[in-house]
Amino acid sequence: MTLTLKNTQHMTTEEMEPHWPEIIACITKYCDKFPDEETVEHALGQCFRGERQLWLILDEESKVVLTPITEIITLASNGKKILMYAQAGGSRIEDALPLMSEIEEWAKQEHGVTQAHWWGRKGYRKLLGDYGFNESIVVFKKDI
Repeated sequence: MTLTLKNTQHMTTEEMEPHWPEIIACITKYCDKFPDEETVEHALGQCFRGERQLWLILDEESKVVLTPITEIITLASNGKKILMYAQAGGSRIEDALPLMSEIEEWAKQEHGVTQAHWWGRKGYRKLLGDYGFNESIVVFKKDI
């Protein structure tokens, strides 16, 4: 079971067109988990404006199974550049994790990033640890 990664910056409109229903389905799946934090329109709008990068992970039949969206963040205090895995909607995330090294290499080469951050639920702790991520903060939420 081999997955492939595509950077949508390097895809033509014709290459993207057949994937749109699957892309929308993957992003919708993510947004449905976090309805107070993200919408499909907002997520795609950020990608269209170049604020974030949309990636496609395709299965053996070229079907989109996961849509990682990344963002390059520059810290104002010291100029350090960070690759932020902003969201990933779809399925087969565990199978797709080895492909993240390609995204990280792109971020290093194209943007000079020196670190990657991934915000996720507790269940990602073990999965991400296997790929060099360490837990560094806990986010507390409260409705007011």
